[in-house]
Amino acid sequence: MVKFKFNIFYVISIICILLLIGYFWFNFLPSFEGTLQYEEVRNVIILITIFLSIAIVLVLLSTMVRE
Repeated sequence: MVKFKFNIFYVISIICILLLIGYFWFNFLPSFEGTLQYEEVRNVIILITIFLSIAIVLVLLSTMVRE
């Protein structure tokens, strides 16, 4: 059976990553709305979101303990 070992640093790391993703989508990206760079910035934010989501998965996988 797979168990998770909870470390406060892993939890803080996941929360910070989620806050960063939220900041990109709800604060940073709307500042470019209506400009020519909007599409490029949106594509970069999509790529960064994918990478940060992979980082969350890797953090969760590192907390798994096999018995």
